[in-house]
Amino acid sequence: MEPGSSGEILIVDDDQAFRAFVSALLGRRGFKVWEARCVRDAEQVLAASKPRLIIVDYLLPDMDGVTWIGKLRDAGNDTPIAFISGHWCDRSTFNWLRNILKVSLVLQKPVLPEIFVEVIDSILPQADYQPTETEYLDHSSGQFPGRPVSRVSMVDIECENIRQEYPNSELARAELARLGNLESQPESVLFNKLTQLRKMLEVEETINVARAHYIVELKVTWAILTALLRSIKDEPQAARKVEDVLAITHKIKGTAGSFQLVTVAKCSERLESITKAYDPNASETESEMIWSEVFRILADGELALIDAQQKYGAPSSEVEQYRTRLLAVTDSDGASKLEAFQKAADLSISSSHASALTALSRSSFDAVLVAEPYASKPDLFEFCRDMRLAASNPALPLLMVSDLQAQTQGNANLVPAKISYAGFSEVLPLMPSADELHDALIEVTDLSFRSKPKVLVVDDDSALTDFVSRILSLEGYNVETLNEPIGIIQALERCQPEVVVLDVIMPGLSGYDVCREIRKHERWRSLAVLFLTAKSNQEGRALAFRAGGDDLIAKPVLKEELIARVASYAERTRLRRDQHDRDRLTQLLSREGFVAEVEPRMKECISIELPFTLALVSIDDFDELGEKFGSVVAESVICALGALIRGRFEPSVIKARWVERVFVLAFPDLNIEQAGELVDLLEQEFSEIEFSADDDAGGGDCTVFRVSLTAGFAGAPEHGIQFSQVRDHCTKDLIARLRAKVSS
Repeated sequence: MEPGSSGEILIVDDDQAFRAFVSALLGRRGFKVWEARCVRDAEQVLAASKPRLIIVDYLLPDMDGVTWIGKLRDAGNDTPIAFISGHWCDRSTFNWLRNILKVSLVLQKPVLPEIFVEVIDSILPQADYQPTETEYLDHSSGQFPGRPVSRVSMVDIECENIRQEYPNSELARAELARLGNLESQPESVLFNKLTQLRKMLEVEETINVARAHYIVELKVTWAILTALLRSIKDEPQAARKVEDVLAITHKIKGTAGSFQLVTVAKCSERLESITKAYDPNASETESEMIWSEVFRILADGELALIDAQQKYGAPSSEVEQYRTRLLAVTDSDGASKLEAFQKAADLSISSSHASALTALSRSSFDAVLVAEPYASKPDLFEFCRDMRLAASNPALPLLMVSDLQAQTQGNANLVPAKISYAGFSEVLPLMPSADELHDALIEVTDLSFRSKPKVLVVDDDSALTDFVSRILSLEGYNVETLNEPIGIIQALERCQPEVVVLDVIMPGLSGYDVCREIRKHERWRSLAVLFLTAKSNQEGRALAFRAGGDDLIAKPVLKEELIARVASYAERTRLRRDQHDRDRLTQLLSREGFVAEVEPRMKECISIELPFTLALVSIDDFDELGEKFGSVVAESVICALGALIRGRFEPSVIKARWVERVFVLAFPDLNIEQAGELVDLLEQEFSEIEFSADDDAGGGDCTVFRVSLTAGFAGAPEHGIQFSQVRDHCTKDLIARLRAKVSS
């Protein structure tokens, strides 16, 4: 490849940490890396892109790597493939991969970073680029290409550049010192050695950053591994947990070794070997010896992780955050232009409306990117509505990715008000700046988290709350923690959780007392409360239930049990709330649910000096509709308006059915004029819907009619700082507008 050009590489591996390792290494070398955790995800990438190399792991969740490579070759795909496995290939498998499946490389985990990059370069060779005397640019002195530089100064300047760029690198210091003893070598040889050193330093820097991130993740994984092994000791016949341990240790062995965390990798390898030979029917003496060795290895691994974190440092809190999951709707040409989004988030591709709707119905995403050519198609509004209704998250954020200035010429559907009405939170260019993309992802992730199941974790021990929070956050839950249980009611009002995870033993105020306080309040009597306790026997359960708890989770906390219990009780709480807080006919919030959600949002807007607008939208002549066509037809009009409102507006807009004919919309961050533009679009679209009703004569004829809307508005703080004040002003405005319409 020419200097500065890049090729596409697809890595297919269910180990996210190893994918990150490969992406970090190859991305630094100018390659665009697509990540897929399974065959299904990989085939979606291949449908939208044509990578120059595919790296395939052997153990994949939905199909083994060898079988999938065979399917690719049978389908005529001749893309170069590197096959990678944590196990050594026998001669038969190697010959099959090389001679029959035409695999270019067979690699074994753990991989050495420098060797890995070198062999990838051998498949996708990059032309060596060395500046000539007239092309060399001295970055430190600001010299420009074309200005002659002496042969001696080229080496000297490059040495100084390396010292400045890598001041803390032991490798740089050692190699530069060694090169200083080779002054008799030709200048071209010295410069080539400096070029190779720079490549090595780039790999070293990339690995250091990726390793620090991985250590943070590995600490959580190691805690889970410890809990699993202790659980197997208590339940010797737990075969599924043995399989889980084997899967975890196999991944750690390969990935930790690739990151040169040698002690952790060796500990994991030893645990894998012991687990493979595990005999649940071994004698008590044999078991004691085995488990003594297991716990010693676990302790060695824990100490090695502490040493590694001290040695390599920890990443910033930003990179430890939840990684945004995006679904991009575009064609293959558009997908190739979304490199910035692919690097910043977990990006899946759908190349048609139908596949996008299917993906949304089956998986959970934080947001959808609608990119060209779909962003400027005439059916954009209908497609946005269908996506909202198909998604499990009714407040699904939408982002448009388009050259808006070029697309809006002659396209009235892409003016800002209509884009907002369609439900887009923001419009981004194909090549957004780092700040633009960062801010957009923060916003959509926040919007997505607001609508996801909420869990409040209560424990005076911040280490435990952080651990539980980490596990649940990675499963997509919106988690808040409380380390001072005396503030439980205020925390509930702020968080509005579906589940509370509550430790039993806390100094000063036990979990039982906290639970009893929760149950004193009417709103929280049906809230799911799960106790964390080391006492999981019958006596412990009786105490938990007597205090008002719904269930308990035994310590040490097991990830799978925690997730399963929280998921079950979160769904139960949601169903109970839907019965109380959601309107049966329209599936929008009920009046009570709306007030509970809007009041804190309005206070938040006022406190940070953002506008807030309330709109009441009434169906005109609704009583006459019922009298003329009957209650069934009148209900169909209500349902149609409810469905339209559900499929429109940005996710920050809170929507509800207020009373029989009146709907209510809350617009955080919009003033009355801006909200009025959006409601005007709602009125216009609804007025174009044709309804039909059978004639009373019964001759098979029907009457086709249309219905109009009237809206009233009020804002905060101009019309009040209490919700009741804003509501009353909005009601008066609606009544005045209805009277004016009748009189006209």
